[in-house]
Amino acid sequence: MIPGYRRDASWYKKTMKIEGEEAERFFLYFEGSNITTDVYINGGKAGSHVGGYVGFRIEITDFIELNEDNTILIRVDNSYNPNIIPSQKGDFFIFGGITRDLFLEKRPPGHISQTHISTPRVSEKQASTSVIVDFSGLQTRGKYELKVEILEPDSDKAITEKSEIIQAGNTHTEINLPLIENPKLWSPLQPNLYTARVSLIENGKIVDQIHEAIGYRWYEFDAYGPFYLNGKKLLLRGTHRHEEHAGMGAAMPNAQHRKDMEMIKEVGANFVRPGHYPQDPEVYKACDELGLIVWDELPWCRGGMGGDE
Repeated sequence: MIPGYRRDASWYKKTMKIEGEEAERFFLYFEGSNITTDVYINGGKAGSHVGGYVGFRIEITDFIELNEDNTILIRVDNSYNPNIIPSQKGDFFIFGGITRDLFLEKRPPGHISQTHISTPRVSEKQASTSVIVDFSGLQTRGKYELKVEILEPDSDKAITEKSEIIQAGNTHTEINLPLIENPKLWSPLQPNLYTARVSLIENGKIVDQIHEAIGYRWYEFDAYGPFYLNGKKLLLRGTHRHEEHAGMGAAMPNAQHRKDMEMIKEVGANFVRPGHYPQDPEVYKACDELGLIVWDELPWCRGGMGGDE
């Protein structure tokens, strides 16, 4: 018997009818697939990805037959490879396969591909918000409107907003919103979350919209001293968490991810270190909502013996 656990390739197969319009674009969105993933649609290779711990999209638009049955084949390989991190020297299992949720996404021809939200300046009196938006497939002629709103916690009421005209062909833009006065700050005791609603508008019609939760807070470490959150000393009390469970490996349902974070919060912690790699999106969502500060990590552990790659 070979000690350890299975490090090899496996195949997934699904036949499904994909419905939509000719102008629409279709993607497979993986929340995580470990480690090397190859996607084939109806016998053609649609794309590949290396890395098991962050989400990725592979466009399948040109490979599918609309409103017909399509065969999806996915090969996932967690074999030992010295040129891929994490290395074999790590102290945790590198579980293979599609370990997180996998979605079929149907998007308009021109759409929002990604948002990055930051809060450059925050105090008890004011908070600033900067939103970088990446686009895909905007037509070569014409104009779009991009509207960004910040909604009150647990409300659909916008407290600040800004719109900007986007010329066709643009791939990204940055919007700095008007200041929020007297923001409700995020903290472990009061995890207040606002919502950024980002809308792409064409000829007065919303063609794409994304919602992102954000918290306003500021923090710092004193040199050789305490941690400060929102200007007050905070003792970090927490633990470490691996993304695995008996009988499931890393293929855990969202309810289990949430339960783990709730249990950490219930023991009195205000801090968690997901080691040694980025974890399921549900973990970060739960931490935001429950009031857990996160120390996030890259999937690099104890080096490796690979080459320049």
